Amino acid sequence: MIEAAVAIGSGIAAHSLTLIAFGVDSVIELLIGVRPAVASQYRAPRVRSSQKRLVNAWWVDGVTSLLIIYFVVSEGIEALRADDD
Repeated sequence: MIEAAVAIGSGIAAHSLTLIAFGVDSVIELLIGVRPAVASQYRAPRVRSSQKRLVNAWWVDGVTSLLIIYFVVSEGIEALRADDD
């Protein structure tokens, strides 16, 4: 959570969309439970359910990361277009 707060705060202070997106990605990872799913892989005795949870968490993290990448790139393109005008 500290990582997300520092990234978002720094992004706002520096007017950096990339830092803000990085912080938002950290919050999403915490909310969907990627880190707890990874941690449960090492302590859960049921291998199949642990692996399934881990794969599901990776899919959700991957999709949200792609959405954030799309957002950052589209905002960057818009900013470049606005500078050309």
